[in-house]
Amino acid sequence: LIDADASGSLDRAELARSPELVAIIRTEGEDDEAAVDRFMATADDNGDGVISFLEFAMAAATDPSLRLVDEALSAALAQQESLAADAAVDKAARGRFGRKPPSERFDSMLATCLEWEETLGCAPTMTECDLEERAAFEDQEGRLVKVLRGSFEGARCPPVAEALRVCYMEYSPLRLGGDIIFKLLGKVVDGQVKRLDS
Repeated sequence: LIDADASGSLDRAELARSPELVAIIRTEGEDDEAAVDRFMATADDNGDGVISFLEFAMAAATDPSLRLVDEALSAALAQQESLAADAAVDKAARGRFGRKPPSERFDSMLATCLEWEETLGCAPTMTECDLEERAAFEDQEGRLVKVLRGSFEGARCPPVAEALRVCYMEYSPLRLGGDIIFKLLGKVVDGQVKRLDS
């Protein structure tokens, strides 16, 4: 476990206790302690002694040496989910941090998007897509509903889906962003399903 206290952030001790994560952040000729100190200084923007999800993501996006950061970040932030999933999934098919390889994750997200479309009654064969959009432009869920609608269209369009696959596979910061957006969209879908059920 990387986030030992389940706080949703990493402190110096938690970071230092993760040999996999230290191996990712360490540069050539740098010892583990120096790597941890450097990463804490780089990533802890507000100086509170812990690295939040956002701080970790920003450090990952700006540090080209962190090629596997999306796996490390997910391991740090989703350890409880990972433990539950590990019991149900063959560990031999998982990557370095207990996650599926990016190609499998992308395929799974694409399939889930199409399932969401069907569940919400928005598939092309259905009469009307009844997703609630809030009138206020600034409303976060209203914007995410628009992203969700676009995701449905993109998932059904092979050239768009292939372009997204290339971006997801080739660019780690975009993969990280895609994983975050997908989780947010999952929450929007849950809210829409609850609204439709009531």
